[in-house]
Amino acid sequence: MQADLNDIVVFLRVAELGSFTQAAQALLLPKTTVSRKVRELEQRLGAQLLHRTTRRLSLTQAGKLYFEHCRQIPATLRDAESALREIQGQPAGSLRITCPYSVAISLLSPLLGEFHGLYPRIHVDLMLSHRVVDLISDKVDVALRLGNLPDSSMVARRLAVLPNRVYASDLYLEKFGEPTHPAQLRNHRALVTRVARSAAGYAWLMRNGETMESFEVTPIIEADDPEVLKAPLAAGAGLMMATDLIMHDEVKAGRVRPILSGWLGRCPPLHAVFPQGLVQPPALRAFIDFLVKKMADSSTVLREEAL
Repeated sequence: MQADLNDIVVFLRVAELGSFTQAAQALLLPKTTVSRKVRELEQRLGAQLLHRTTRRLSLTQAGKLYFEHCRQIPATLRDAESALREIQGQPAGSLRITCPYSVAISLLSPLLGEFHGLYPRIHVDLMLSHRVVDLISDKVDVALRLGNLPDSSMVARRLAVLPNRVYASDLYLEKFGEPTHPAQLRNHRALVTRVARSAAGYAWLMRNGETMESFEVTPIIEADDPEVLKAPLAAGAGLMMATDLIMHDEVKAGRVRPILSGWLGRCPPLHAVFPQGLVQPPALRAFIDFLVKKMADSSTVLREEAL
């Protein structure tokens, strides 16, 4: 006998929350109804899906298998409804985005108002994190990620390649002088993100042409995110390697400027990463198309011919 879709949805919530009580609260149903629907689903399938004890619930092997195959059903239904709404009008629905703090501040924040103006029926949920989140388990529609990507089953759309160079304020250069070659960086103060650290210490990878070289730097401040280093950079505390995207507003305001002309750091690609699917949700498609256009118009990215 075919399983009832409502029973499947109830089972998914119980499996996700590990509790009949919490699932009942989330679904606004009586606990007895939730328990009955899961029991009826097990009877239809002819398999036990949950281990039940007085203290906790856990999935059986059959339950784990069934959960993995069914977990995308609610999202697929929402996408189907959004697709129908798009036929009737604009893209609509929820769009959950994850990205590092610096990408949110430098790229997304200035664009979200315009995006909302174009697509007022899309609800944006922005989750800031440096960790590589599991898009499926965290129910994320798209991740914006800097740097080379690990092999995965996700779809990756490259949005841009970001120029990366050394910046300084005039306050710093007046006090400590301006380096004319990266080899001199070891004698200067550096503001660094932890990605520059290796077992041998801190170094910046730079090239003036084809060959990438490693240059030792002396950090005085280190951080997980480059955004928090922008203020000490402008105050003259040290030199900093950062992308043009992150430094755009600082340069425009005259607070900092690039140095070591002709030398670039390792230029990270920016990707939009999202789960595979036969049909791309309309809200996701609208967001990615919007970003592609904006990055193509930006002066803070490398053009294809420069790669």
